[in-house]
Amino acid sequence: MLSRTRNAAAKIASTLRFGLGVRRFVKERLTVEEARQIVAERIARREERFVSLVERAILNNPRSAYRKMLAGPGLAARSGGSRSAGTRLQMAYVIGALRLAGGTTLRPQFVPPTDVAPIVRWLAERKGEGETCALHGYASSCVRVCVAAQEMGLDVSGTRFCLAGEPVTQAKHDAVRAVGGVPIVSYAMAETGQLGNSCRYSQSPDDMHFFTDSFALIQHTRAVGPQGEPVRPFLITSLLPGSSKILLNVEIDDCGELSERPCDCLWGRMGLTRRVSHLRSFVKLTTEGMTFLGTNLIHVIERELPERFGGGPSDYQLLEEEDAEGRGRLSLRVSPRIGPVDEQAVVAFLYERIRAGGGANRLFGHVWREAQSIRVARQEPKATASGKIFPFHTLR
Repeated sequence: MLSRTRNAAAKIASTLRFGLGVRRFVKERLTVEEARQIVAERIARREERFVSLVERAILNNPRSAYRKMLAGPGLAARSGGSRSAGTRLQMAYVIGALRLAGGTTLRPQFVPPTDVAPIVRWLAERKGEGETCALHGYASSCVRVCVAAQEMGLDVSGTRFCLAGEPVTQAKHDAVRAVGGVPIVSYAMAETGQLGNSCRYSQSPDDMHFFTDSFALIQHTRAVGPQGEPVRPFLITSLLPGSSKILLNVEIDDCGELSERPCDCLWGRMGLTRRVSHLRSFVKLTTEGMTFLGTNLIHVIERELPERFGGGPSDYQLLEEEDAEGRGRLSLRVSPRIGPVDEQAVVAFLYERIRAGGGANRLFGHVWREAQSIRVARQEPKATASGKIFPFHTLR
């Protein structure tokens, strides 16, 4: 009984802290110059702040899991991540806190991912009134809006589509450009908040400035799957004393390319010259005893299948699941909105593209084709609990 009371009190305290945080967020506005000074100070004291954080939150904290890890063998854990239900916010409470702080009085309206027409019409209306809008959302959701705008023949040009939560491929980038939209890409996690952002000088769809004032980022190489295919996951370390979570070389499911490059945008002028690009989650698909890195087929799923059979980047998805006998199966979900398709031709094309990778990929394609592992399902691609639609998804 005492434990339940403490848990309830902790939840109430957390809710109150959140409300006060929302109020401060709305009330306290920073100028560009103030923000520039904060970032400059963070970069100048980066190493000092890291040492201080480790001493305070880890070495001098008997309850810290990192303290135990540094004194012995490692500890394996998994974050809540984008493929889980994640943390649920009480929307009504958020709106109430914003209203009390003098912020928005609008109440969000739910729109299912299969019917984004209300969003398209709203953006087109604002465009007609001479306004420029910014639409924030998961990359696949924003792409659905763009595809729908083309199909409805409505003008949403000039809209800033702020893409987050999923890898932003060239296909997604092009879908935004096709309607005259401006793609803005951000890199974030629930555990950290904002990690990076694109700029006008970005050289690839997801080329972003990494926020080295707040985080450190390195890579290491390890093998994935029975075939031991090497991947280079990102390891994240938090540097700010007020970080919501203390992260010390935490491996996440992302990998990509790191580089250093000067830039004439605001981020670059503030000293944020480290770049991340070509971000992917090294998703593994395993069936018929074969483990295949999903990153190898993203271009096929998002670009080649739509070009050959119709639809857009978010209309196809390879789903890993089990049948009633526990056997692994790969379902290629094809959105019904595309209309009639030759299912045998779709599957044959997919096997062909898998085998075209050469080496082990030829073996994967041959085994899966012989076992008829991939089947077409005329269903909408599976969304995560938070609404993201990945090119690959697993239900096992």
